[in-house]
Amino acid sequence: MGPLGWVAIFASALVGQWVWASEFPFFGYSPQLVLVATVALAARRGPLAAMAAGFWGGLLGNVGSRQLFGIDALAFVWIAYGVWILSKNVDTTRLLPQCALTIFMSWAYAVLAIVAGLAFAGAPQWPGWAGCFVVPLYNAIAAAALFEILSRAEKRRGLR
Repeated sequence: MGPLGWVAIFASALVGQWVWASEFPFFGYSPQLVLVATVALAARRGPLAAMAAGFWGGLLGNVGSRQLFGIDALAFVWIAYGVWILSKNVDTTRLLPQCALTIFMSWAYAVLAIVAGLAFAGAPQWPGWAGCFVVPLYNAIAAAALFEILSRAEKRRGLR
């Protein structure tokens, strides 16, 4: 998939996350689709593109939220770098490792949000215990769907 395809994925993730969180939250929570797209991009294309896309996706995602502005951008840059480091030892071309990596990075996001909140706002940006267990599962389900979509797109592109 080329750069325009990834731009379309991140734009869809931003819109989808905004609509899902505001209109269709399950038990008060929704998946972090930009985080899932950042993990997928870092696993498939490397850290630089994922860091740039995660930074801009995080900034645009923070525009309409009540969180500390820029916290998602900072977290997604670190997450993209972490995925790149871990992908050297993990086979990210299969579904199960991709979902496990997404769950791990969702927890890393929560830790980064807490630390950044303490450092910059004087209070942790704590999503709560339920958010730390429910959202990573939602993210893993979204990662599985995105993994399947990307696999089919790459197979179709390879056949042409």
